[in-house]
Amino acid sequence: MPDALDHTEATLCVERIAACQREHSLSDVQLVRKFPRLGSARTWSRLALKDWEACPLDRWLPALRAIVDQVEGRAAGDAGGVPVTLVTRHLAEAERCRGEGLVALARGHCRTARRAIEDYQRSLAAPNPQPAQP
Repeated sequence: MPDALDHTEATLCVERIAACQREHSLSDVQLVRKFPRLGSARTWSRLALKDWEACPLDRWLPALRAIVDQVEGRAAGDAGGVPVTLVTRHLAEAERCRGEGLVALARGHCRTARRAIEDYQRSLAAPNPQPAQP
């Protein structure tokens, strides 16, 4: 069962794909040809409208993630550097929770986003070279 984070992530994926469509001046048909996982122009229209009743997230979210990876030039499953999707997802949820007055939950989402960024920064840190032994 998709939760609010899944809806947020799907919305972000659709917005990224739509931005790619605008950047390259692609019609719906051309977009679907470029990214066959979208199915058809009609399906893309439903996804663009975020009609999750017609396009259930449990089926479409993995496809949308794969298409965004393709749009951003990443290999499937590649983290793509900074965990952008994860961080964006948590920050969007933090903003939603703050708007609903759920401050503790918003802080939890912010902490999770910060941890993801810190983990990424640690992964970039070069290991300290050991001095050569004579």
